[in-house]
Amino acid sequence: MKHRFLTAVCAVILSLFQLLILLLALLSLCHACIRNASLFPDPSGYERLWILKESFLSPLVLVSLLLFLACLPLNIVLIRKAQLQQQKLEQTIFSQAEAMSQADRSMSALQLQLHRQQYRYEDLCHQLKSGVCTLQLQAELQEDTASLAAISRMNELLDHMLETAGQQAMDKKMTFSSLSLDTLVLETVTDHPQAACIHVDVQPVRLHGDRFFLRELLLALLDNALAACLPSAVVSVTVQGNETSVQIMVSNPGSMNPEELEAAFTRYVSRTPGHYGIGLAMARELAELHFGTLTGSCSSGQVVMTLSLPVSQLEAGCL
Repeated sequence: MKHRFLTAVCAVILSLFQLLILLLALLSLCHACIRNASLFPDPSGYERLWILKESFLSPLVLVSLLLFLACLPLNIVLIRKAQLQQQKLEQTIFSQAEAMSQADRSMSALQLQLHRQQYRYEDLCHQLKSGVCTLQLQAELQEDTASLAAISRMNELLDHMLETAGQQAMDKKMTFSSLSLDTLVLETVTDHPQAACIHVDVQPVRLHGDRFFLRELLLALLDNALAACLPSAVVSVTVQGNETSVQIMVSNPGSMNPEELEAAFTRYVSRTPGHYGIGLAMARELAELHFGTLTGSCSSGQVVMTLSLPVSQLEAGCL
């Protein structure tokens, strides 16, 4: 762009210089004609031709014309170069416009595909909710309290899935409020179908967070720990906190190397048959949405998932 501008400026300056030289040649020619005409009070036709010839052959006129002719090829080269650069710029603009148009078409196709996936997701949630409603009706007729509690939990989960259909992780409808984390942990463990296999050690802690998504995070950690060990094994849940942060540690018997621990948080990576590697990835995402971290470690035959969440200044005085 800068080079093209300099070329155009040089072409303009050279054209102005040629114009000045041409004006100088014309003035010199007129001056020579007047001087030579003064030699003949009443010049004849032959004398007029002599006056014109001598005027054109005057040194100043010849030098001016020679300078004009010498600059002419250079000016033609500069103008041609500027035209080529202009054509190249137009081609570049056209190529960029075509690329942007192609990108717009690709984006439109991608948005259409995303909308279709969202519709399938919503349809699936709706179909699942219809099936759950049928199960709820049967459980109510049989007065099955345990099944009703589980079905109520499934209904709540499906409602949230429908509300957040098609949204990105950061767009989830999260409602932060002050809550008792130890109470939430105890309720989650108590309602779990395998509560008998879970040992809980908690201390009173409070923080700001979304109750629904924190419960989902805890369930994902519990389900992962229970699936990774034998049915007779015991999963331990420990809750502790200080003035700046709260830690929830879920541990189960097992062994994993550092590479396997990090891979466990990758979507669609799982060592357990029948599992799809989504739970821990979703749990880490929810932890980050609460401005916390979720990490894994292994020592003394125990695999430990540690959830660390910050405590707001408002809650720090309650610990």
